[in-house]
Amino acid sequence: MDGLYEAMKRSTKAFYDAGGGDLITLGTDAPSHGYFLSGFSAHREMHTMVMAGLPEHAALKAGTINSAKALGKSSLIGSIETGKLADLYIVKGNPLDDITNTRNA
Repeated sequence: MDGLYEAMKRSTKAFYDAGGGDLITLGTDAPSHGYFLSGFSAHREMHTMVMAGLPEHAALKAGTINSAKALGKSSLIGSIETGKLADLYIVKGNPLDDITNTRNA
């Protein structure tokens, strides 16, 4: 995870600090160096974003509404609103306090 952390610290954090927070999404290129388990890479990437200095809410937005906007699908997915498609993921703990709580299903 060290390589991923260093890359996030250099690029993603700088982009966030420059005002690009609403454009950051989770990657589709499996940046966790070989961990291709569905879902695991997303949790790991959000954790790394927070380790690099992004606030928890920014990491959660990267995996939800920001990603939906990037796909041109924010009218259908990405947030919980009347009329949208949604899967709810219930966790123990608040990911806004500790992003690793997203792993506590």
